[in-house]
Amino acid sequence: MAAKSKEPVLSWGDETVSEEPVEQAEPTLVIKRHTGVFDSTNINILFYGESGTGKTRLASTFPNAIFADIDKGMSSVTEQVDAVVIEDFSQLEDLYQYLAYGSHNYETVVIDTLNEMQRIAMHATVEEFPGIRRSYDNLPSMSDYGKMLHDFQEMVLKFSYLPMKLVLLAQVISRQFDTDVLQPQLVGKNSARDVCRKMDVIGYIYKSDKEDETGKKFAEIAFDATNYVTKDRSFKLPAVMTDPSFNKINSYWK
Repeated sequence: MAAKSKEPVLSWGDETVSEEPVEQAEPTLVIKRHTGVFDSTNINILFYGESGTGKTRLASTFPNAIFADIDKGMSSVTEQVDAVVIEDFSQLEDLYQYLAYGSHNYETVVIDTLNEMQRIAMHATVEEFPGIRRSYDNLPSMSDYGKMLHDFQEMVLKFSYLPMKLVLLAQVISRQFDTDVLQPQLVGKNSARDVCRKMDVIGYIYKSDKEDETGKKFAEIAFDATNYVTKDRSFKLPAVMTDPSFNKINSYWK
């Protein structure tokens, strides 16, 4: 009688494979202690509101900012800031690569606006897949919307991981009923919720009843309001701020 082999043997088809111990990889977990201090140098912020309420102008007050100008709305900005005119979705990837791996001194990146970002993402989807069957020429199909929303969310996620301030700007959704909660106006059932989940601060900006010496109405921003999507993870910002700017906001974080 033949002696039994001491080494376990696996049989797969016509092949016989020895079951040898597999060397385990070293753990790659990185454990860091959270200091309990709000880090305003690396923060994700969303400002949303009606057109003309001062979103772009507020974003321009952030330090060493570079704009991803998709909305072509820089004419309201009185600060000197750098901007990249974005006309194609691939240019956002180029900007991300530059900010992530290039040599620069920017502290803030502004995406103006998320609404236009979704539009160019859809345009890129339709152009990338011309063979998809669509009802009316380039009218997007349901699968196009699924691809666009995936690419949009992934791009927002990439920018949110950059070691700098991220400021996102968006329009506000129209309220149909008095009980509706106002939130950013984005295509996709869960798009606004998913974006807001990644933010540290969310402010709803609007025109107040207060006027300056010329009679022009001030902008106000709410960081804590009923029936509006707002957020303040620092727990230091006021419920409402008049004539907001980065310096005013940052004064609460110092």
